Amino acid sequence: MTDAQVSGEARRVLSVLRARCADGPARAVPDRTLAVEAGVPRRDVIELARELAAMDVAVLASCGVRGQRGAKGRYIERDPQRVAEYAERLHRRARCIHGRAAEYSDLAARMKQRGMVEPDGQRRLFAEAMA
Repeated sequence: MTDAQVSGEARRVLSVLRARCADGPARAVPDRTLAVEAGVPRRDVIELARELAAMDVAVLASCGVRGQRGAKGRYIERDPQRVAEYAERLHRRARCIHGRAAEYSDLAARMKQRGMVEPDGQRRLFAEAMA
């Protein structure tokens, strides 16, 4: 992706982060603030961060710094080691979510097999008593 291919929205997000000196987790800009100041929908902020990543600009998310109020949002990271650690945290979270999804898929299959749930989603109250 070249500079010319970066959307104006992504450029505005980057401008807001730079203007607010969001250069670390402690100075992260909340997604809501970022969206308002950049003039983009809040739900688009994540995709715009991905667009900037394709341009080698690491816009990471912070869940906050322990013991501090605020600092939950997005910031620019320049340290490749911290970007790698962030990527690993994302991978771990994805594995956990995938594991939960598999557990619930198995649960749904077991419930269907036992006939505990009608096709319309209603639970049979006496399904086990009738078996």
